[in-house]
Amino acid sequence: MVTTLFVLFVVLLAMAVPIFVVLSFSTLAAFWMHSPIPLETIVQRLFAGLDKFALMAIPFYGVVK
Repeated sequence: MVTTLFVLFVVLLAMAVPIFVVLSFSTLAAFWMHSPIPLETIVQRLFAGLDKFALMAIPFYGVVK
């Protein structure tokens, strides 16, 4: 799993893909190829963890002056 993650990370960076896409795609691809947990479950848990008011308010600190 670590090898897959590293290889995809390096290949996508060499192709000049934006870093947020590189991190997202390499992580999802590694989980999809090597994890017995369904990918839908991983995505649901990811969004459930981000669905917190305090975390959603963080981007607005840079906007308010």
